[in-house]
Amino acid sequence: MKMQMVKMLPVAGLLLVVGSGCTSVRGVKPIQPEFGQVVSDLNPVLTWAADKDSAVSYDLEIKEINKDGIAVKVVYSKEGINGTSHKIEGDALKPGMCYSWALRTRKGETLSAWNRQSKYIELIVYASRTNRPFEFITPDAP
Repeated sequence: MKMQMVKMLPVAGLLLVVGSGCTSVRGVKPIQPEFGQVVSDLNPVLTWAADKDSAVSYDLEIKEINKDGIAVKVVYSKEGINGTSHKIEGDALKPGMCYSWALRTRKGETLSAWNRQSKYIELIVYASRTNRPFEFITPDAP
């Protein structure tokens, strides 16, 4: 029997990545601006959901985000805000920049933790190689 060498070439295939996830907010829930929204000016109005305890006030902190997506420095803060909105004052925000904002409740000298967002993402990867109607296996060594 005559054997012939066959060179196997890479073949096309299918790769499917399916993701699901959820996001939850702990603490004061921000409403506006939404994540990734471009605000209309450098003194936007921030709004949030009211705490269950109507006797609290709110502290606000805004941080600049660097090009790596890391919040690097506080550029604006305000303590003891009454109500569920605040218009940013002064010239703390610069054009074309990205910022994160956080809130906490204040009741007298008692402070809550800063609010935070948690994300859970699950990825399922399915791979299938197609266009492979013929395969072969070489024999074991004698």
